[in-house]
Amino acid sequence: MTANITLTLRDSITNQPVSGATVEATLYDMAGDEVGPDPWPITMQEGAEPGEYMATLDAGLEINAGHTYRAVIIATDGGTRRESEMMLIARRG
Repeated sequence: MTANITLTLRDSITNQPVSGATVEATLYDMAGDEVGPDPWPITMQEGAEPGEYMATLDAGLEINAGHTYRAVIIATDGGTRRESEMMLIARRG
């Protein structure tokens, strides 16, 4: 089973979507350890919508349904670096 991360990157002042950035994600467990076996960070690809970025995570990730994980997203656009964290709860479809 694969997992996906999809997000919309927006400028914090104008709230406009930011396209053309380099966006990387790292997934941590709640102990602060990177979730294996993926090599981190992974690069997110631009989607079809303005500011949309997505990544498909390895099917072999050591994640458990109902557990909470922390994703750290770093976006670089020209000279601007943005860092954001989000909490994710794993679920099975």
